[in-house]
Amino acid sequence: MSLAFAGADNPPAAKPSPVEVTFENPAEFTDFTQSYSSKDYGQDGLMTQFREFLQERIAARLAPGQRVEIKFKNIDLAGDFEPWRGPRADDIRIVKEIYPPRASLDFRLLNADGSVAAEGHRDLSNLGFMTAIAFPQSDPLRWDKDLLSDWVRREFPAKKK
Repeated sequence: MSLAFAGADNPPAAKPSPVEVTFENPAEFTDFTQSYSSKDYGQDGLMTQFREFLQERIAARLAPGQRVEIKFKNIDLAGDFEPWRGPRADDIRIVKEIYPPRASLDFRLLNADGSVAAEGHRDLSNLGFMTAIAFPQSDPLRWDKDLLSDWVRREFPAKKK
């Protein structure tokens, strides 16, 4: 009989998140075919950033046993590339008011017994994103995450203490 212990060689199994985030045809998303220069923000990096962000924000707002399924249909990141600025600027995302963050998604909130508590389609955008104070300032996805945070606060009210 062999016993396994958590440690450097045997990390504890990660508890599955009650928030499932998927991306439908991400190669066709407005901005997922173009990426920041950093390798962290390629298509896989962007999906990981959004998935982890939403899992962290929503899980704390759920009642025991509840689950959420989110399927992104499209994401248009704040800012855009302006290749006409020349070859030295063709991989620089220019952030201006005319390029607001947008997201299109479907979601389902499931109770512990599997019944649907809420579901729907949401088209999110923040036309005033440049006037908001989005933190952390060093995060290049701060406006996009701020858009999602606003939706999470509206859709999943905080649990009463």
